[in-house]
Amino acid sequence: MINCIVSGNWARGNGAGVYNKNGSSPAITNCTFNANKALAIDGGGGICSETGTGCAPTITNCVLWKNIDGVDSEDESAQITGPVNSVTYSCIQDDDPGDTYIPFGGSANNNIDDDPKFDLYGQWDWRMPEGDAFSQSIIPWGTNIYSSSESYLHYTI
Repeated sequence: MINCIVSGNWARGNGAGVYNKNGSSPAITNCTFNANKALAIDGGGGICSETGTGCAPTITNCVLWKNIDGVDSEDESAQITGPVNSVTYSCIQDDDPGDTYIPFGGSANNNIDDDPKFDLYGQWDWRMPEGDAFSQSIIPWGTNIYSSSESYLHYTI
């Protein structure tokens, strides 16, 4: 998956945004997962990988924010749950965004847990306000870290 916005989905069980099973290990790059709801507790509203089946996605340069699981939890298990190969250069919501703990390897993996403050949250606009403190910690709008000549999203971590 490259350059996708996955938002507003729900699942009765796990993985409202993406549910990996039977060895599925996708590379997920430059994607935003927002406002997806899985009804299972620790069900990975954003991304869920089935345990014990060889699933382990590689997640790079993604935003996972305001996904919900189980009892309306928005912690890190609501964003990503189950095995992963790696999570790098991503913004992942956790229990206490902005604290010193950052999920999935933290700053060593170039991850952050700061609120992306989407421009018009809830109105299908995932841009971040220019000049916002968060936007200063990411690569400017339209910049793709893999190719300086191509532009895909409003922003790229």
